[in-house]
Amino acid sequence: MSHRWNSVCACFVALTGVLVATSIVNVGDSGISFFYLLLLIPLLAFIFPNRWFFADPGDANSLGIAILVIIAAAALIGTTFLQLFTINVVEPKGEFVHLVSRLSFLAYFAVAQRYVRGEFAVNTMVWLRRLLLVVCAYGIYQVPANLLGLPLFLDWLRNNKSFLMYSYDASSWVGLIRANSIFAEPSQATVPIIVLFMLNLLVGGTTASKICSWAVLMGFVVATFSRTGWVALLALVGALMLTRSERVQQFFRTKRAALMAATFVAFLVLPLWGVIGANDNSDLSAQERSASIVLGLHMIKTSPILGYGWNSFPDVAARHTDIPLAVDPEIEFNFVHNMVISYIQQTGIAGLLLAFLPFILIIRWSTAPAWMTCATLASFLVTAELSDIGYTPLTWLWMALLINMNTAPELLPLKPTELSARRPVYRAQMSVSPPSPN
Repeated sequence: MSHRWNSVCACFVALTGVLVATSIVNVGDSGISFFYLLLLIPLLAFIFPNRWFFADPGDANSLGIAILVIIAAAALIGTTFLQLFTINVVEPKGEFVHLVSRLSFLAYFAVAQRYVRGEFAVNTMVWLRRLLLVVCAYGIYQVPANLLGLPLFLDWLRNNKSFLMYSYDASSWVGLIRANSIFAEPSQATVPIIVLFMLNLLVGGTTASKICSWAVLMGFVVATFSRTGWVALLALVGALMLTRSERVQQFFRTKRAALMAATFVAFLVLPLWGVIGANDNSDLSAQERSASIVLGLHMIKTSPILGYGWNSFPDVAARHTDIPLAVDPEIEFNFVHNMVISYIQQTGIAGLLLAFLPFILIIRWSTAPAWMTCATLASFLVTAELSDIGYTPLTWLWMALLINMNTAPELLPLKPTELSARRPVYRAQMSVSPPSPN
């Protein structure tokens, strides 16, 4: 298979990760997301077993990953059916639609982890960086475009009705027009920003191109005025600083069980920020975030095993009028601003497994250098505590790339000094040394 065709297909895979809020078609209030197209790869590999270059042999880790993903899928399916028989579900059809949506992310990850390997994985990362730079540049353009009435020529990519569309109404915590590029709203750009930050460190180039790529990324980060994105980047930079220590790198390589335990404890404890900040009246956004967590915790106490059903939070919140909340009466609770609480509130124990699944995959199976694993883990953990990382295909594609890093010839997990002198195999030079975030 030619390098050019490999690159074209890698561009397609990168698009499935970047087009987070884009649907092929909308049916009712839901959209058939663009990333669903990646699920055709196994079918094509089956039809053309001797030609289809995606059909690269798996490794020993694939079986363990497949078992874990199947367990998570079975738990979600079983819980959803139990909810239909044991609780008063408002819209049973909607339950199945949302279940299929969640299962599609697991299937997407399974396909990406199985087929996006070797040179194909390298080309996918190169294209991810290119596309995300274009996306960020467009986000910067949105601010003057809205002020001057210029055409917003890529806004049509935000067409998926499964998301709430941002309307540039400047009614957020800063009262300014915020950039969101092709994403449904500014905080949904957090995972793309995290991935682009690491790709900027990973992919080399001329001095001018590096300066340009960093300027575009940081300009978009500022223009989003997303506190979730800002805090996630701070966590990422802090992780990079830590992994400059050889002891920390050694810990990531040899103490994964301890790292798993520590991450799980932090995973459960960090949502308490909402309880602590419940009386913060600084702005409506802070009130909504904290109060949603308080409400979610009360719901979990009532139904910790099965939860209340997919997308049940608004209806259940309306019934919990007995819980005193110091919030503005105009605030509407549409969802919990914390992935841990949100998933458990919806599907109980199965939701807890789904929420922690990305962290299990990263800690247990990542073959990326320690700085990439640590940076991803820290930034994803912070983002999950403030938003949701599971409902975007880029999260699952990035995890597949981390797991398959050892299949890329020039990205083998060597010591930093060992790879710096190696000649690049492909046109995009890469390095695995823990770089400075400056």
